[in-house]
Amino acid sequence: MSLRSLFHWSYIFPVLSLVYYLLGITDDSPLLAALGGVFLISSVLGAVHHAEVVAHKVGEPFGTIILAIAITVLEVGLIVSLMIAG
Repeated sequence: MSLRSLFHWSYIFPVLSLVYYLLGITDDSPLLAALGGVFLISSVLGAVHHAEVVAHKVGEPFGTIILAIAITVLEVGLIVSLMIAG
């Protein structure tokens, strides 16, 4: 495994999102809100990318189920987080 493959966007953005979350930024700045939105979207895309890779490696019958479950879990998580936020 090369060093270039270790620093892939699907690994970097979830880590940056976690750091952003752990910093607990509560400023009402539109720029920071937009940055949080970019981190959220990129983390969701990274999770979908990883689910797609796993689904491709598993094969046709189970890969489709894995991908459908991953998408459903992401959608439920987003809906629940929006409901909790008020």
